[in-house]
Amino acid sequence: MRASTVAGVGLTVGLLLGLHWVLPLATGTLIRDSAGFVCAAAIVVGVRRHRPARPAAWLLLATATLLMGVADIAFSLYRYRTDPLPFPSWADAILLAAYTTLGGALWVVERRSKARDVTAWQDAATWAVAGVLLGWEWLREPMLEASDGSPAAAAVAYPLLDVVLLVLLVRLVASRVGSPRVRWGLALSVGAYLVSDALFVLHAFAGGGNASATVGLGWLAFYAGLAATALHPSMVELGVPRTTPVPGRGDRRQLLLVGVALLSPALAAWHDWRTGGNDFGLILTGATALLVLISLRGAGLLRGLARLTGELQGRERELQHRATRDALTGLSNRAVLQEGMDRRMAAGEPFSVALIDLDDFKRVNDARGHDAGDALLVAVAQCLLTGLGPDALVSRLGGDEFAVLADGAPEALAELVARCLQSCVEPHSEVHVRASVGVSSSLAGAATRSELLQHADLAMYVAKRAGGDRARVYQPAMSTQLRAEHELRGR
Repeated sequence: MRASTVAGVGLTVGLLLGLHWVLPLATGTLIRDSAGFVCAAAIVVGVRRHRPARPAAWLLLATATLLMGVADIAFSLYRYRTDPLPFPSWADAILLAAYTTLGGALWVVERRSKARDVTAWQDAATWAVAGVLLGWEWLREPMLEASDGSPAAAAVAYPLLDVVLLVLLVRLVASRVGSPRVRWGLALSVGAYLVSDALFVLHAFAGGGNASATVGLGWLAFYAGLAATALHPSMVELGVPRTTPVPGRGDRRQLLLVGVALLSPALAAWHDWRTGGNDFGLILTGATALLVLISLRGAGLLRGLARLTGELQGRERELQHRATRDALTGLSNRAVLQEGMDRRMAAGEPFSVALIDLDDFKRVNDARGHDAGDALLVAVAQCLLTGLGPDALVSRLGGDEFAVLADGAPEALAELVARCLQSCVEPHSEVHVRASVGVSSSLAGAATRSELLQHADLAMYVAKRAGGDRARVYQPAMSTQLRAEHELRGR
């Protein structure tokens, strides 16, 4: 919906609210009586314009507001033709049908969403118990006294329906059904209707007669809010489960529920004491029910936190594995090798490191494909792990290059690595793996990890230049010879 349309709807709603407040009672009543029909038409327009995949709830809401409009007109006709207002009347029957349809719309939203959130129902039950407890304390005496067919008696039938709507409304707010915009738009609209209903009942019980203009404003706000929500494009998301959790939502809900559980029995007890009532048993029962519901809610929250903690720990382990392991072979990566070398050099522990480069690996990839090359790398990794044992750190540095970090003399490590490779056979063939191996030792004068790796790389280069398929241990003469060759090429 365009911004100009939204602004137009906002101005119209504001104008109607203002007129209802300042105009005489008859004119204000006429505006309120027509609001139900306007709201139903707006919902139908929203459904036709945005074409939601699940229009049933919206159509039920349109039917409910239409019935409310009919009931309002019927009440107005009775009010101006009959004194006192009969109960029950056809207007009450129509309004009860509207309540039922409104509750059915909220129920359809929950059922179609397939979001079985048990905690949301626990939250709704908590609010319902609190509402019943407070409502009974404030309305008990007037309800018992209103039994002579007066307008007050006509309001007695509605509080229970309001409680049902309250349960469904809290269930909607507490769930992750639909976008926040459409969910809260619907919740605030129905909430305004329930507040006006409660004020109407209090007003009727207190002295009878018609509801005040303030009560009528709440009903008008219900129609206006519902119409604006139906005309917004987000209305198509009503009943669609949200999969993205809202950060901090559980904590805020839990704190709010604890506040309700503490405040409701306290207010009920205060009112009972102030009026000299004797409903201590009822208040104690309500407080116990609230305590049980909050305890169940807290236990569910703790279970949810435990599951979330387990998921986070599992994800952390997975990320740690990805950060330290080679995806193809499962060996440790270059970072783990470097960390191990730095730790041993800092502790002054002697060790040897071997660099391994497969001979003619490119030819395997070109002749038999990359799948065959990957299979060869996995086979070499398994041969090294099996042959070298758990005390050696075997890493894949990238491509066809491996590294081994182990205790002991470099000659022993070179011999052991050579044996592992000689016993390793290429997958799906009888060809032994050929590789060039260079080994260096921390006792050979290397001052840093980079220098030690450079020595092993130079020894591997010497082995490859000698024809490959052999191992060489770094000797200082290799560096001298390499420098001499570089000088000779530079002349």
